[in-house]
This record gives sequence, C-alpha cells and structure tokens, in this order.
Amino acid sequence: MKHFLVNEWHRATARKRGSGHTPVPLDTVLAERLYSREPARDLAADKLYERSWALALLELVRARLRDEYAAEGRSDRFEIVERFLPGEDSGVSFVEVARQLGMAEGTLKSDVHRFKQRYR
Repeated sequence: MKHFLVNEWHRATARKRGSGHTPVPLDTVLAERLYSREPARDLAADKLYERSWALALLELVRARLRDEYAAEGRSDRFEIVERFLPGEDSGVSFVEVARQLGMAEGTLKSDVHRFKQRYR
C-alpha cells in the first residue's frame, strides 16, 4: 500500500502533468478579444495562427517600448514617434510634426530611426 501511494503521488505531481499548478482556463486569456480582431478570411488554421502570433508579438514589443519611454519620462515622444511605424496611417510628414514640436526635422528623423531599430 505504501508503494502504491508513493507511486500515485509521483504521478500526480509529475512535471508533465502540471506538478501541482492549477491550469489557467482559456476564457481568462481573452482569446475572444484577440480573434474578434481577425478579418473574416478563408485562411488555413496554421496561417491564421501565425498571423495572430505575429500580431501579438508586435503588440508586446510596442508595449515594452511604451513602458521604456514612460520610465524615461518621454511618453509624449513615444506617441509622436509611434505614428511613423510601418503599418500606421499617420497622414503627417516629418516636416509637419517637427514644426509642431519645435525641433529640427533631422532630429525627429533620427529619433524615428532609433525607434524603428529598437522596434525591430
């Protein structure tokens, strides 16, 4: 009986079975929010997964950069530079934004270039 109980304990606490951790229910992961943004296309499941994964990764990178800028006290600069990321439809030019901020166009371009390198 003692060996049976020890074996059962080992099976229950095995690492591949979660080792005593409680599983996270999928509904708390907000999966619906992620998939509700997906366009209605007839993509294969693997392509849809890869696309979702890439979008989630880009959002994570953007959040980290936002936190870094906030830690340096430059949240306003992040909002401005973020408009020039690929895929963003800012509709403004470097000249207009630089004029609004009262800085040289070259300085703004340099900031955007460094931001894009970090984003990559």
